[in-house]
Amino acid sequence: FLSEELRSDAKLVREAVGQDAMALEFASPELRSQRDLVLAAVVGHGHALQFASDELKEDPTLILTAARRYLFADWPWLFSCAALRDSRSAALGAVRADPTAMRCLVPDWWNDRRVVLAAVQQQGMLLELAQQLQADREVVLAAVRSDGKAVQLADQQLRMDPVVLSSAARRWWAFDWSVLGPLTCDKSVMLAAVELDWRALEFASDDLKEDLEVLCAAVRKSPLALRWASDARDVKDVMLQIVQLRGAALQFASERLKDDMDV
Repeated sequence: FLSEELRSDAKLVREAVGQDAMALEFASPELRSQRDLVLAAVVGHGHALQFASDELKEDPTLILTAARRYLFADWPWLFSCAALRDSRSAALGAVRADPTAMRCLVPDWWNDRRVVLAAVQQQGMLLELAQQLQADREVVLAAVRSDGKAVQLADQQLRMDPVVLSSAARRWWAFDWSVLGPLTCDKSVMLAAVELDWRALEFASDDLKEDLEVLCAAVRKSPLALRWASDARDVKDVMLQIVQLRGAALQFASERLKDDMDV
């Protein structure tokens, strides 16, 4: 057992760490907060990171150095150390350094809000792992801003949220509604989408392109939306309602209906 004086002797501790990286365990708390000393230790053995201060465990450079074996970061190996596996600071540092490290964390960290935010801000589809946070608006927004397709993983209510939808689809000055994927068959989602941008109708399922409620919501924005509703353009009852909303929609009616005096 070392005295507190020896545990605080920087020169002695450095010599000890140089011979055995795991000797960092016996350094004083002050020395375990010194970045250069911890760096020297983790270069010797990555698992020495478990003895660093919580602040240094969150350091992306230090944790990447700790995980590196040969040319790549070996996250499963690093987290085979129980002390690091159970450390929130180590989990946070890992996903900040490399978001894919999240897949190597114990599932408890998959629903830790701070850890998940750090991960999805870089790789939105990691929201898949955070099932308990898929209804968290801030987390979902961070995910869709990183990768629009992450909207497919969000809670149903957030899929209809105008800010979430527009953040997911926004590409510079326009929208890319292909990010909705299978959600283009979901009427509530497509209603919210066409209310934001009538062009979203192009990506709706064939059934929803002809759905009166969805079609009317799109036509309110622009009669040009009718170009994607080929069947509806020849249905008198549908076109009667649509031209009442936007008279200019008549130009897209079928030739038969253009000659119909009722329309």
